[in-house]
Amino acid sequence: MRRKTTLSIEADLIDRMKIQSVRERRDVSTITEALYCAYLEKAEKMTAKQKEK
Repeated sequence: MRRKTTLSIEADLIDRMKIQSVRERRDVSTITEALYCAYLEKAEKMTAKQKEK
C-alpha cells in the first residue's frame, strides 16, 4: 500500500530530481522510494554490526 507524504526539501534538489526522473523515465516517487530502501538497508546492516560488538 502506498501513502502520500509531505517533505520539506531544498528547491534545487527537487529540481535536479525531477530532471533525473525524466532522464530515467521514472517518477520522482519511485526514485525516492528506491533511495529510502537503499538507505534503510545500509542503516540496518550498520545496526546489526554494532549489536555484534
